[in-house]
Amino acid sequence: MSEHDGLSTGKKLVIGAGMAALGAATYYFFGPEGQKHRKDFKSWTIKMKADIIEKIDEAGEVTESLYHKIIDEVAEMYVKAGKAGKEEISVYAETLKKQWDRIVEEIEKDK
Repeated sequence: MSEHDGLSTGKKLVIGAGMAALGAATYYFFGPEGQKHRKDFKSWTIKMKADIIEKIDEAGEVTESLYHKIIDEVAEMYVKAGKAGKEEISVYAETLKKQWDRIVEEIEKDK
């Protein structure tokens, strides 16, 4: 298949799965129970972020790999405690991991 033939079946499946997940998330957060779900989501995400910050403070100097490890540990703790679904927690953890560069920029600005 050349690049002019369009998207591969694999790419189409990934796009389709992503759109299905987006549709499910939209219904979850904006459907009949949406307000409750948004409140629940906000609650555990704030607590999770606070737990991560606490562990970072305890660690002292933090590298990117340690930052990722702390996020993974806290995420696993939240999964085991049933704070939210594994997929939700994983997505949030990945979002936090992607913020490393921004965190470093903020630290550099403060120096």
